[in-house]
Amino acid sequence: MTEEKEEILSEEEDLGVEDPTRSQIYEVGFLLVPSLSEDQLKVNFEGLRGALEHHGGTIISAESPHMRNLAYAMTKTVDSQKQIFKNAFFSWIKFEISAEKIGGLKELLRSNKNIIRSLLMRTVRENTYFYSRPSIPEEMTAASRPAVVNIEKRNKAPETLDLLKEEEIDKSIEELVTE
Repeated sequence: MTEEKEEILSEEEDLGVEDPTRSQIYEVGFLLVPSLSEDQLKVNFEGLRGALEHHGGTIISAESPHMRNLAYAMTKTVDSQKQIFKNAFFSWIKFEISAEKIGGLKELLRSNKNIIRSLLMRTVRENTYFYSRPSIPEEMTAASRPAVVNIEKRNKAPETLDLLKEEEIDKSIEELVTE
């Protein structure tokens, strides 16, 4: 291998070009069908966690499924029947796994009949969960803010000043002429 090719390879490693055997941090968010009972829900969630660990993944954090109204109706075809969902159980799992094993996990998510939709993404180990915003202090509410100045009133003031200036100019001209 030439020196130039070796240099390019080392630059690629510095830039973070993926090594399929290296572990990456991923997060999968998924929607489970709303018709599941609590027991079935727990079994499905634990089954997904177990499948992740079976594929060589290490669970970092997770959130138990909870019912959510969907922003729009979603459809899924199961056994040649189209089903429409307006709400679903949402959950997510953050885990670490080698990039070469992620393909099997994607197929597992696609083939699960109880998952309406899933999103698998690469992420960071740190907590990226945002909490609700704190309430606005009372002194910042609309009632305590200064009223908006009417622009029309501002525009009228310079006009009257212009009239006064014209009158003063005329007066000063007359005084000069009379002298």
